[in-house]
Amino acid sequence: MWVANLAVDCVAADCPPTGFDAAVGTGEYSFLLAIPAILGAALLQLPDLTREAVAIGRGPLLVGFASSLTSGIFAIRVLVALARRGRFQRFAPYCLELGLLTFGWVLIG
Repeated sequence: MWVANLAVDCVAADCPPTGFDAAVGTGEYSFLLAIPAILGAALLQLPDLTREAVAIGRGPLLVGFASSLTSGIFAIRVLVALARRGRFQRFAPYCLELGLLTFGWVLIG
């Protein structure tokens, strides 16, 4: 709500541009919205995680964590770059193909 108030105040006061990048701001906002859902899911699966972590071991868990962190940061940077350039049309066919492949895999398997 404070962002809307700030925008109204700046329009009324004829504020200079702040350098706010809407593409990056939108991405950050959607990421922040996902945090409660991610934390809630992690909390619900905590009992299972502790049993499985003991069975798997620290090494494989650390490798999995590092690889998911690296690929996640890379994916976020690519999507922010696409958003800044306004070129989500290049991303849409990938999503369509991946969705159809996943749907077909679920139907077959």
